[in-house]
Amino acid sequence: MRNSVLVLLTAIFVLACGIPSSATVNPDPDEIGLYFDINADTVCRTVAPNVPFDAYLIITNPSSAEVRGIEFSMCTEITGGSESQLFRLSEVWSSGFIDPAVVYDWCLDGRAIGFFDPVPQTGANVVLVRLQYMILVDMGVKFYLGPHPVETIADGLPAYLGLGDVVIPLRVSSSTPGLPVAAVNGDCDVVSVESRTFSGLKCLYR
Repeated sequence: MRNSVLVLLTAIFVLACGIPSSATVNPDPDEIGLYFDINADTVCRTVAPNVPFDAYLIITNPSSAEVRGIEFSMCTEITGGSESQLFRLSEVWSSGFIDPAVVYDWCLDGRAIGFFDPVPQTGANVVLVRLQYMILVDMGVKFYLGPHPVETIADGLPAYLGLGDVVIPLRVSSSTPGLPVAAVNGDCDVVSVESRTFSGLKCLYR
């Protein structure tokens, strides 16, 4: 029987919940998205070159009372520029964590993280990490979320570790890993938190 990567990561710690949040526009349980606000209702924005901007990886309406681990991949598609002109300046996670891998590419390598303590939850959202980006030229960036390359559950989706070491699949906010969950300097019509069609992930960046 296959052991959960997330369970193994968190089993080392004595488990014992902040970033404020409020109601989300997305009512569906167990979804994950990238948003430009902690309320999980802004998925498209315009940014200027050489000006840092924040993005938040958020689980909306988790069915478990605790979020103790997360596995996912995040890819980007760039138009009007190149990957070397997009910088991830920082990442601030909402709880201490262990990640045994040295990860530089969140798309090809993914992230599999076990938290020291459950991630704080207020209201319907769990903010996992605040990311800060910067673009060097006026270009468009689309963000995609998908499964970790080595999935605990082979269903083509991200997942989180909940209460009682239960691994829970996460639908992406665009409803399929093949559609962007957020965009900057692009066509906002391609980003939707309301569409509900599944398909496979195609990593478009790197």
